Parts: sequence; structure tokens; C-alpha cells
Amino acid sequence: MQSVCREVLQDAGDFRYTSEAHFKHWLFTTAMRKIANRYEYYRADKRDPAKEVRDRGARERRIVGGQAQLYKTYQSVCGPGELVAAREQIAAIEEAFAKLPENYRDVILLSRIVGLSSAEIAAQTGRNEGAVRTLLSRALTKLSGALRQTKPGG
Repeated sequence: MQSVCREVLQDAGDFRYTSEAHFKHWLFTTAMRKIANRYEYYRADKRDPAKEVRDRGARERRIVGGQAQLYKTYQSVCGPGELVAAREQIAAIEEAFAKLPENYRDVILLSRIVGLSSAEIAAQTGRNEGAVRTLLSRALTKLSGALRQTKPGG
């Protein structure tokens, strides 16, 4: 996380502030690209951590990346069985989300994660508000369908 923040700060000179929404979009998009690049680097075949042989107990105790805070939060309100289910659900959502087309991922991130309105997203993406609402609806429908397919019997 530190290296992503450092790299985002290094790239800050390329950013031109026009509004808070534009800044949030730039910051989130830049950070997500940095994280995705890191993910791809470590998932490369020759460095695939899945190929490593590890002590199963040590692997279970290890909390990966940005999920640490989610796990801490879940631990405060969930039992062990619920934690396992929550981890599986996070993995399923991330897998389904990664399979979406880029424009669907972008509109979901801008709307649901960054918290931009349809008008703000329209201004950022060069679409009109109606097109943004339609795109978001289709993206959420596709994500929902992909999640239903991952469930047993789905």
C-alpha cells in the first residue's frame, strides 16, 4: 500500500485539479491501476505464489493486502464459520468483477466506490446522464448474474 501511495504522489504532478469529484476519480483510478499492475506482476507464471509450498497453518493466518481491514471488521461481528463464508464471498465478488468489461468496472467503481453521481460520472466519461444510468444498470445486472452463477446450483 505504501508503494502505491508513493507512486500516486509521484504522479500527482501530472494531475490538474478542476473539482473534488475529478480529484477523487483521478486518485481512485490511479491507485487501482497501480494495484492492478502489482497484482499482474505477482501473478506472473514464474512468480505465482500459488505454486509455493507453504505451511497450511501459516497460510491461513496470513491476511492478504487490503482485505486485512475487512477481516478485522468481520471478526468483530462474525464467528469463524461466518468469516470463512465472508472470505469466499469477497473472492467471488472480486472474481466476477474482474470478468466484467472495463467500462462496466469503471462505472461501478465510480458510482459505488468513489460515490460520484450520474451527472459527475457523465462529466468524467463524456457520456450523458441517461447513458451513465443505463450503463450502470447493465453493469450491475451483469455482475449480479455472474455472482449467481458462482453459487452452487446457480
